Amino acid sequence: MANKLPNLSQNENNKRNFNNFSEALKYFMETKHITQSDLAKTSTVSKTTISRMLRNSNDKGSTYLPSEKVIVTIGVGLGLTKAEKDELIFAAFPEKKIYEIIFNERLTLDQANELLYESGLPLLGNIKE
Repeated sequence: MANKLPNLSQNENNKRNFNNFSEALKYFMETKHITQSDLAKTSTVSKTTISRMLRNSNDKGSTYLPSEKVIVTIGVGLGLTKAEKDELIFAAFPEKKIYEIIFNERLTLDQANELLYESGLPLLGNIKE
């Protein structure tokens, strides 16, 4: 079966390629002209947490990984569209973008795992070694 895998760079949900959540958040704050203080007020997320998000570091020095609920809260505070909110979520959880493609394209498990592998993400299913 020689089905061609979807090209991630051509996917409509891949408008901007953010390396991480922090980069995406900075982009949306800049384009919406929203300061950390403004975002803290409109989202009710603390300035400390927003600062950690922007530094991409939690209080223990590890990468900051927000929950989906926090991302949605930030998205509402930023006044994002659904497409922009999705970009923010995909920046935090890149596998979600791939999962969406898998279902939209109706990929087989082998095709899905090839796409995940090419993206450096964990594979699906019970992989035997």
